[in-house]
Amino acid sequence: MPSRAERRRQSRKPDAGAPSRFSALASREVLGALVLGLGVVAAIGGVLLFTGGGGDDAGAPAATAGATFSPSNADEAAIEALARRSIEVLPRNQWPELYDDFTAEFQARCSREEFVQAGIEAARASLRESLRRGMQAKPPALGSERRT
Repeated sequence: MPSRAERRRQSRKPDAGAPSRFSALASREVLGALVLGLGVVAAIGGVLLFTGGGGDDAGAPAATAGATFSPSNADEAAIEALARRSIEVLPRNQWPELYDDFTAEFQARCSREEFVQAGIEAARASLRESLRRGMQAKPPALGSERRT
């Protein structure tokens, strides 16, 4: 009968006739997992490469500093003047004054009264839309009011 020490040594030795721990199936699974992992990493890398990989502004167009418009003909100059004037006039609700700045061709197609009426209807529609959005807004949660 073998001694206790010999029995321990034999239990620690790998069996010569026993199959290996890593069977052919296990090695295929490891290889498959490796290929899948590399595929995922490559896909993520490709997406970051093609989208720019930036933060919140990755899709935003770059602003051009100092870009100005220079009209190349009289029509473009008139359009530019009208745009500048409308920026000044519209916030003060004096848009009917813009009618005189439109071309004679436009004035022939649309009378001053039609122009004013269209502006009034557009303002009412805008007001209705603002009110509709305001009514759909959720009331503030309790305790979220600001105290001054």
